[in-house]
Amino acid sequence: MPNETICPLCEAERQIYTIRKRETHKIRGTDITVYATVKVCSEGHEFDTYDDGQATCVALYIMYEHLTGKNIKRFTYDQYVIQPRAIKEAG
Repeated sequence: MPNETICPLCEAERQIYTIRKRETHKIRGTDITVYATVKVCSEGHEFDTYDDGQATCVALYIMYEHLTGKNIKRFTYDQYVIQPRAIKEAG
């Protein structure tokens, strides 16, 4: 069910839908594909919230460690996060 709120890209009130889609990111030379939660406005613009982005980072970390056996976590405020230099979106 869509919410009616301000789209940060349109800067206008739009219906906002939440979808899950596959995203591939390159982490230390390894392509990692996870399902990410993103928002889409009724005009088709995609964006993510801070919480959605954090959830994607955690999923990337877990999948990277599972696939490679390598640990890239950093402990901060009781959460594991991927350091920004470790993530580079696949182009």
